[in-house]
Order: sequence, then structure tokens, then C-alpha cells
Amino acid sequence: MNSRPEAWLHQARNDLAMAQLAQENGFLAQACYFASQAAEKALKGALLELGIEPSHTHVLNDLWAT
Repeated sequence: MNSRPEAWLHQARNDLAMAQLAQENGFLAQACYFASQAAEKALKGALLELGIEPSHTHVLNDLWAT
């Protein structure tokens, strides 16, 4: 795996950890935000690993359709 997809996946893991921490402490809106960020970054990393340049969007459906 080259460094660019790995960087996205590393940040996705960090965001997921924050989502879990927020959820465990009752910060549900923040947990949802960080979970969404984790999904977006993981998808961008996966697309890059497949050789697909992801579009510059934060909308998961748009990324999925890339």
C-alpha cells in the first residue's frame, strides 16, 4: 500500500476511535460526526488503493459513485 491511502486509513482509524470515545461518554452528536468522518476517510483511502482518485466531496453517496 502506498503512503497516500495509508494516511487516509490511519486518519479514519483515529476518527473511529474518537467516535467510540465520544459515544462511551454520552456525546452522541460528536460520535456521529466522527463516525461519518471515519467512513469518508476510509472510503477515500480504499478508492486510492484501487487507483481511483476520489472526488473532492464529503458526501458519502457521491464518493461511492466515483
